[in-house]
This record gives sequence, C-alpha cells and structure tokens, in this order.
Amino acid sequence: MAMRRRQQRILDGSIYERINVSGAVRTPRLVEPIRPVLQRPGPQPARDLAIPATLSAIEHITQVNFTALPAFVKPSADRRLLERTVAARCAIGCSTSSITSALANVFFAVGAHRPVDTSYLSSAFRRLPKSMTTSTRAPSSIMVHRVGDAWIMDHLSTPASPARRILMDLGKSLEHKLTMEHDDYVKLVLKNASQVETKDSRFETWFESFAFTQIGTIMVRSQLDCSDPDLPGPHQTFDLKTRAVLPIRHNLATYEQHLEYDLESMEGEFNSFEREVYDLSRTVMLKYSMQVRLGRMNGVLVAYHNTNRFFGFEYISLERMDEILVGDTRTANRLFDISFKLLERTLTEILNDFSSEPAMKLTFRAPAKMPGSLQVFVELDPPAIEQLSEQDLIAKLNEFGVSMPGASVGALLTRYDECLREEDPAFKQTYEILPLYEKAAQGKLFLYEMFATHLVNGHDIQHRHELLNLKSARKDLTTVYQFGPHHEQGPLSVAREYWYALKEGERPESNEPKLFMYPDKGYKR
Repeated sequence: MAMRRRQQRILDGSIYERINVSGAVRTPRLVEPIRPVLQRPGPQPARDLAIPATLSAIEHITQVNFTALPAFVKPSADRRLLERTVAARCAIGCSTSSITSALANVFFAVGAHRPVDTSYLSSAFRRLPKSMTTSTRAPSSIMVHRVGDAWIMDHLSTPASPARRILMDLGKSLEHKLTMEHDDYVKLVLKNASQVETKDSRFETWFESFAFTQIGTIMVRSQLDCSDPDLPGPHQTFDLKTRAVLPIRHNLATYEQHLEYDLESMEGEFNSFEREVYDLSRTVMLKYSMQVRLGRMNGVLVAYHNTNRFFGFEYISLERMDEILVGDTRTANRLFDISFKLLERTLTEILNDFSSEPAMKLTFRAPAKMPGSLQVFVELDPPAIEQLSEQDLIAKLNEFGVSMPGASVGALLTRYDECLREEDPAFKQTYEILPLYEKAAQGKLFLYEMFATHLVNGHDIQHRHELLNLKSARKDLTTVYQFGPHHEQGPLSVAREYWYALKEGERPESNEPKLFMYPDKGYKR
C-alpha cells in the first residue's frame, strides 16, 4: 500500500485526454536528419549530423510569410477549450502558456527559490550564479474572464518591442522548418510569387494537435509540437523550442552585428554548447518542464541558432530537466503537485470572493527575500476588449496593416488584442503609486498573501487565517499554508507593494547594445 501511495499522481491517466481539432489531425514529426538527436544524450552539433545545407541555413525573417502560418489562439478566444472546460465541470480553463507563469511563482514560494544544479558543467561555471535569473523570478500577470459558468485564463505580458518580436516570430517559422519537407516549407511558409493567399489545409492537419488535461477544477490546453514512435512510452510527444545563442539574446536591437558568434566547442564559458545549457537552466527550463508535465510529454527538443543558421540540437528529457532543476524526478513531482494544488486553491479563493466580476487581473509575486511567501494582487476593472464580429475584426486588423486570410475568429481576436496593446499608450504607461492608491482606496485593488512551510521537522507557522494541509502522495511531507486577503495593510501599503511588483516585472528596452563581456575573437560586436 505504501508503494501505491508513492506512485499516485495528480496527472493521473484517467483525467488525461488527447483530442484532435478534426478527425484528420496528427502530430508533426521531426525531419529525418534530426531524428537521431532524440536518442543521443547532450547537445549534438549540426556539423556532426547529416543535415543538408537547406536545413541548416535559416532564411531571413523578411522571407517568411507569417500570414500563412496557423495563428495562436488565446484561451479566452478558444471555443474548444471552453467546451471542454464546461463539459468536465471545471471552474477554470487555460493553456500551458497562460498558467505556467503563475505556477512558476507558486513554485518559487514552495521551493524557497532553490538554486539549479551546475555540478555537471566544467570548472568554468563553478564561480557563476546558480540561482534563477532576475527576469525568470519576476512577477507575472494573468487575466481571468468570466465566460458563462467558467473562468478562462489568459497570460498578460507587456507588449513586445520590434526587436524582441524578431525571435518570437522567427521561432514560429523555424518550428515548421524542422517538421516539414523542404519543398513544402518553401511553398507554404516562405514568400514566393506563386503563393496563394489562403491558409493551406495541410496546416490544419499537421500543426493543430492538442491535449487537454483536467487537474482538479482546472482544464489545461497543451499544443503538441512533435511526436516520435521511437521515444519510450507511454508519452511519445515532445515540445519543440528554438533558442538563439547568448549574444543574440542579449543584443536583440543589434543582433545582426553578432552573427559571427559560433558554438565551436562543447565546454567553456563562451562559444560553447555548455554555456547555452547553463543559461537555459537558469531561465526557461522551469517553464519547459512545467509545459511538458502539463501536456504529459516526454521532453523537449532545443534547436540552438543565431538567426542565420542552426548550430546544433539537444533533446532534454523531463527526467533530465528534473535533475538539473531540483535533483531528481521524485522531488520534482512532489514540488509540482504541491505547487499546483496551492495555485488551484489560491485561484478558487479569489474567484469565489469576486464571483460577480466579469474579468480581473491577477499578478503573482514570490519575493526572494521572503522564502515561502506568495503575494497575489487582484485588480478589478481591467481594460476590456470590445466585442466585434468577424468582419469587424478583419476591418480593424486591416487598419493596423495586418492581413490574416483564412484565420479563425479566435485567432483574429487574439491578434487584434496584440495590436491594441502594441499601439495603445495606456498599456505602455508606467504605473505610479498615486493611481494605484486611488484604485485600492476605491475597493478595486486587493492583496492576498500565502505563507507556506514544509513540516519536515515538525514545526508549525503562526496563522490568522484558515490553515490547509496538503499531503504529498510520494513522501511523508505536509505543506501547511495560510491564505487570505491581507486586512492589516491599508490602501497605500497595498498600492506600494503592487507598484514594486509591476516594476520588478518590467523589462527595460534600449536601442543601445548591452554591455556584454566575451573574448574578442575578431567577430563583430
């Protein structure tokens, strides 16, 4: 019986179901020259693989016809997600991208901002930081919308600058490059004179495979990027990620001045695959692992590039990510389970308190100086997107110079929302304390707090609010937390804390190259 309890999972197979958008949909496969990477440990340089020049070279972003690509549909515009959420009687519907930012902050609170493992790296990294980067630990915001009897969650991020959008847009096209025959890629993705300005039906059957996972009262939508029959079962799907190398990421405004930076060795502080793995572990690897878990996938394939060519590829299994992030899969499962349960209860408490609201903005913050604590700011009356018909959306997007022939209403609405956020100064302005104070004083801004501790040594925590015991199925470990609105802080204190959280989440944009230290080897900087 003890062994069975340890093997219990929140993500039990009975509550996991993969569905297709239509009967003909199937999950994409990697192009054949890259498939061997799935069976090999560590980074695999492109020069060691039988990769043709047409695959290793990356077309300039201006050559990509982005209107031909399937558009991302945010959760609140996804009819299928709403239908699955309501049918399963879940309270909340979301995508992996919309929930992982909030889940990561809960994870930081539960895990006390634990460092990542770098012991497997060479001596060049012994003196470098092991903690998550500041931007990775930054507060994150989500929007929750009331849709009928359910709440739907969207990720809320600051508008991307033109420089930052380069990698975002390029990543969309590269995923297709790695999963399509070259002739199809040229015909369907790249700009060419013979291209028909309609959405090709093959995109519907190749690139829109989803899995839906019910965890408690939350329904999660996961896009399945790739599958391979040679991966160990039962989960033979995996995520596909493209990753620009170090100087490109740090100098987006001037990235073309760094195209001569090369990954020429496996080890070393710079110009190495090792450096890319090190940076990956301190930034997006946690998000990758959460998305893989939520989608019940096997791992993630990372393609390292400089926007001009691929340097190499690496398949990182979920088990390997667990080892780097927290030590082993058993610990990772335990932390994930507890974090998700706490997030579910946090959302339930807040949504019950504001059940009559049509929408609200939630900002999650796990202060590094307060291990075990989580702050959730609830902002009522967020800016609302006007209700538009399909023809209205097409006309509005044309005003922004955006054409999306063949796109669904959900995709049109998602892109229109992005255009508004990119153009409207109200979305770009920096919050100051005075308007936040006024909002808090009017009863439209609230602070909830959670304090968690692991009762490993039997000690308890002081509490004023309800205490909940959350037991892990894998170990005799109980997490006790107190959660509730912070009644002892006045409007000014709440506004000040919220201002700090918003400031932490800002990413300063600059057209000037970042000061970036690496050995001068004769390439442009």
